[in-house]
Formats: sequence, structure tokens, C-alpha cells
Amino acid sequence: MQKSKTAKSVNWRLIIGAIVSVLAIFFVYFQRETIKKSFEALGTANWGYVLLAIFVYSLTVLAAAAIIYKLRLVEKIAYTSILIVQVSTLFLGRITPASVGGLAAMGRVLFTQGHTVVQSGTVVAAGSIATFVGNVLLTIVAFLLSLGSVHLNTLHLPSFIVYVGIGVAVAVGILLCVPWVRKKIAGTVAEVVATLKNYEHKKGSIALAVLFGAIVTLCFSLTLMAAAKSLGVNLSLFAAIITVSLGSLGVAVTPLPGGVVGAEAALAATMVQFGVPSDVALAIAFVYRFVIFWLPLLPGYIASQYALKKQLL
Repeated sequence: MQKSKTAKSVNWRLIIGAIVSVLAIFFVYFQRETIKKSFEALGTANWGYVLLAIFVYSLTVLAAAAIIYKLRLVEKIAYTSILIVQVSTLFLGRITPASVGGLAAMGRVLFTQGHTVVQSGTVVAAGSIATFVGNVLLTIVAFLLSLGSVHLNTLHLPSFIVYVGIGVAVAVGILLCVPWVRKKIAGTVAEVVATLKNYEHKKGSIALAVLFGAIVTLCFSLTLMAAAKSLGVNLSLFAAIITVSLGSLGVAVTPLPGGVVGAEAALAATMVQFGVPSDVALAIAFVYRFVIFWLPLLPGYIASQYALKKQLL
């Protein structure tokens, strides 16, 4: 009986692995034009700075895994297990809209390592909050350090940002008018609050998670600065942070997996506001996206298959 169950489990994981592989092939095929443009931009870039960008970006993976590790609610889970799955999200998060595949994978490894479903969701949500708070704190610091060189009266947010904000506000307002939606939200909030009480005696872990969240944003920004430098553009840290933040929003609102097209457009449009010529800004966006999006697909795929084999997913 035990043997039958094991065989069934192995077959299920093989099926998942096959589905993921097929999705990867289709994803790369349909995005071949975007990949081509990324390589064209790389052809004019200084590869010394591109390699620097790759190195700095790799640090974001370590920091992102550290956030979840510090916020874990089951002590026995190892950092290496979280890191393996974090690397796998470099693939799983790319082939699904709004990176839901990556979030699901992180929740899954927490569950397989002893967390309840609610705890897993709360840790992932707490990780997102820590990253956001770290982003805000780093942005404030960068802004204060850039007061002498940044002229806010010359900056204008891309119009799509305004439209997205209005759309989100309208959608939230409509949903809150539906009784069952309000009830579901209230129940979820109650569960999250109950689970968050586990952090009452882990203030140090929360502080470290926020610190690692700031490091994630810093590394993304430094990666963008290196990508810009590879094309002869000196981008300030403040400009890089704002560009990365709005680029992330472009990923979130684009229905295509990985935010393809929307992310490049948001990145380029934001850099233009900081004085970068539009054609150069687009080339920088393609180099940056090559480093953080296209290049990690292969190691992410390998890590996802390894995670499935080790039953982390």
C-alpha cells in the first residue's frame, strides 16, 4: 500500500514537471521577439558592467530567501530549502501572470516543511510587507541623499500609473459593496491577525526581514544602474529606485506572464522622466530585463525540477 502511494506521488510530480516544461517552451517561443531585442541591446553594451549587473542581481535571490527564512513560523525549515525554491521562482514566477507561480511555490515549500496553509500564506504576505517597507525606507534615504541633484518639478509620472490607480480604486470599491466579498475579506483578515501574533516575540526577525527587503530593492536598483552604465548612462540611485518600483508595477498590471512588454515600457517611460533619451532608455530596459528576467530562466527551471524531486514543491 505504501509503495502504491509513493508511486502515485512520483507520477504526480512527473506530470507537474512535464506541464511546467511545456509551458516554458511555449513562453519562450511566443516571446522570441522580446528576447531578440534584449540580445540586440546587449550587442552595444559594455559586458563588464553587464557581468557586474548579473552578480549584483544574484544577491537579490539570497536576500529574498533570507526574508522568508527570518519570518518562518516553523524553526526546523532550512534556509537552503527556501533558497532552492526561491531560485525556482525565477522560472515559475516568469511563466505566470503577476508572478503568482512564484508566490504559490514559496507558500508550497513552507507547507511541505511543516507550516499550516494559513501560516504559509501569512509568511508569504509578511515577506511582501517587509519588502515593501524596506523599499519605502530605502527610497526615503535615497531621496534625502539626492536632494541636491533631483528636481521634482521636472518629473512627471507616466499617465498609465494614474489610470492604474484609478482602476484599482474603482475595483476595490465595487468589491467592498458585495456582501460575500466583505465577509470573505473579514474572515481572511481575522486569520492573518491571529497568525501574526506569532511574531509578537520575534521583533528582531521582523527588523531583519525589513532590512533584507531594503537590500532586495537596493540590489535591483544597483543592477539597473549597472545596466545603464553598460550603455554609457549614469543613473542616480534615487532614479534607479523609482524606476525599479514603477517597473514592478508594470509587471503587476500586465496580463502577460512575467509582465513582458509592460515592464519594459514602464522602465523606459520612467527613465525618460529622469532625462534619459527614449531610445537609450528602452535599450537599458532590455539589458536590465535580460539580466533579471531572461537569463535566470534556465537556473530557475533546473531548481524547480530539483525542488520537485526533493518534494519541496
